[in-house]
Amino acid sequence: MIQRMLATFIPAVLVAGCATAPEPGERLDALFQAAGGTGVQASEPLPDRAQAMYHVLVGQIAAERGDVAQAATEYLAAAKLAQQPSIAREATRYALASNDKTLSVTASQLWRESDPDNVQAQEAAFRVAVRARAYTTALEMARSFVAAQPESDVGEALRVVAGTLVRDNVAAEPAMAIMQPLVEAHADSAEAHYALGLVAMNVERWSLARASAQQASALRPGWSEAVLLEAGVLIKQQRVLEGIAVVEPLVRDGQAPDTRFALARLLLEANALDLAEIQLDQVLAEQADHPEARYARGLLALDRGNVDLAEQHFLALIEQPAQRFDAAYYLGRISEARGDLDAARGWYRRVAGGRHQSDALTRRAYLMAEGGHVDEARAYLQGLSRMNPGMQLQLLLVEADILLQSDQPEAALALYEQGLAEFPEEPDLLYGRSLAYEQLGQVDAAIADLRAMVEQDADDARALNALGYILTNHSQRYEEARGYIARALALRPNDPAVIDSMGWVEFRLGNLDAAAELLRRAYARLKDPEIAAHLGEVLWQMGEREEARQVWGTALSQHPEHGTLQETMTRLVP
Repeated sequence: MIQRMLATFIPAVLVAGCATAPEPGERLDALFQAAGGTGVQASEPLPDRAQAMYHVLVGQIAAERGDVAQAATEYLAAAKLAQQPSIAREATRYALASNDKTLSVTASQLWRESDPDNVQAQEAAFRVAVRARAYTTALEMARSFVAAQPESDVGEALRVVAGTLVRDNVAAEPAMAIMQPLVEAHADSAEAHYALGLVAMNVERWSLARASAQQASALRPGWSEAVLLEAGVLIKQQRVLEGIAVVEPLVRDGQAPDTRFALARLLLEANALDLAEIQLDQVLAEQADHPEARYARGLLALDRGNVDLAEQHFLALIEQPAQRFDAAYYLGRISEARGDLDAARGWYRRVAGGRHQSDALTRRAYLMAEGGHVDEARAYLQGLSRMNPGMQLQLLLVEADILLQSDQPEAALALYEQGLAEFPEEPDLLYGRSLAYEQLGQVDAAIADLRAMVEQDADDARALNALGYILTNHSQRYEEARGYIARALALRPNDPAVIDSMGWVEFRLGNLDAAAELLRRAYARLKDPEIAAHLGEVLWQMGEREEARQVWGTALSQHPEHGTLQETMTRLVP
């Protein structure tokens, strides 16, 4: 795109007959003439429209580089000069993408002011106010957005408002303060009560959420979305059978597979996997070509370790336009898990789009490295980065991780340093660098990086867990370590890695029974060799040596070269 723009503008500059480089005003004037504008004398002040065009050009170049913050800044400067809604819209789009609250507020208000009848501009102003936590302004913007809609679209607008409040996870008090006045103004609308129910459910106002769903059903009898909302409220409270009973009249005759599938999704979200499996199988019995149900059933089978069944479902989807890329990705993962790397590479090559495209690209690099071709994998990733500037950080992280896994921590450290020079304080880079430091024995530096992550985000469970774990393994500050891991566990109560860390620090503190209970729970969730090493060591110290040998033996048969597992057994087993 940049090359095409330069091809358009450069001839106009050459025609002007400049023997030397033109002054900035002259250069911009030539560009403006090339775009069809009227030239001005260099001595005159640069016209606003020429300045605006310059900022648009710089913004386009910044966007091509993936620098959305700079693109937003330039488009905003252009919008202030040109007062054109289309430019203000682009400024808002890039500002939202950059997550810069100040830029987003300024750009969205400018767009709204320059195009007051545009409902998209009204919606953007509302979304930005919510993101900036300016909730009084957000209510005002929401009212303007809803009022700008035709009567037939008011219900959908209210659902958009609700969706924004849910998506941004707005706390109960401000969420209700925004939503309830809007619903009161449209009390006869089923969609209004439905929208209120969505928001109330998100903030766990269960009674209000269920009452809103029931009111929506009363205003529109037989409306499946309102019925499913009521079921969702019950299921999220672990009243699963009551939730199913609410939906059952709609699906009893097998005439509503989409409604049954929606029920299955609610059950999946509630981790009621057995009941979700029943519903998904029933959907497929009623409509064998239901692609979403088959995809969900394949994922559920994969999650439960039934690889053969998962493969059957994904193979059935490989020719479905909407699911073929995702199906190919999971067939690649299945082939990789079976050790059929050639098949895995073939499947990954077929992932030409969809949500897993970038993962498929990086998995190909990991397969190269696992085959002993680390340099080839690095060259491949660097080529991808040049072709896809927006993936630069992701691909650098993969390259560094491959170096760590290939026992090249010094090379990985250099790459993390390179990344941090371009993306200062990026948490993923700090985390990776801490792993490289630990491999190199520079424990204090590793701890410093993890502390920096926690200072940036006190709720970063990954950093809290890693900090606690490294303190457990490399110091005797076990109580301090336990405090960090406890915070991580509160944030991720079902994460086997965090449960393992807590079990390991309890072992270090001498609490063997608590350690064994935690490590058994972690190992039941994830058959990881390091968790097996920890569980076996605790069992060994408790005198449960036969069970310890069984745990180690099973893990060793699957991971014969795992360092921690081998070291533990060599140290303890006579």
